[in-house]
Amino acid sequence: MCGSAAAPINSLATGAGCTSRRGRASIQPAFTKAHRRADNPRWTMQGFLRDEIGAVTLEFTVLVPFFLMLMVFFADGTVIYLTHSEMFNAAREISRRASTGEIQNQNQAEAYANDKLLLGARTYDVDIDFSGDAKTVRIGIPLYDAAIFGVYFRPILGKELVAIATVSEEPRI
Repeated sequence: MCGSAAAPINSLATGAGCTSRRGRASIQPAFTKAHRRADNPRWTMQGFLRDEIGAVTLEFTVLVPFFLMLMVFFADGTVIYLTHSEMFNAAREISRRASTGEIQNQNQAEAYANDKLLLGARTYDVDIDFSGDAKTVRIGIPLYDAAIFGVYFRPILGKELVAIATVSEEPRI
């Protein structure tokens, strides 16, 4: 019987001498250094390449950075699109107000733009052209300032995000 006082200690370590109740030899692992020897197929290079233990962890560590970068680019693209939409709406509203006479100068246009735009903490370049019958407003911001993670992508995002709107002057009654 395995584990009894009659069984020698060496036979317990190797699994030798242990029998089940029906008289057959039981299968027990031998807890020796034989598992780490070079002749064990699991510890050879071919065995290592065929072994699938830890494959999911390896795939996870390889693929997660790519998915995180993809999510960062989608988040930045969404915020850039939202910022451009807000800039265009503000430029259209400023040019409409300038054509009706509510906005008279550059300072009023900049104040209105900074109040209306989504990223109020950032500095927008607002240029308004009062010459002629059409009022043209140009609002710009560096692209890396419009993005969430723009600091990290400054070399890539070196351009400017621009919204331009032109409205003809409305006749006064």
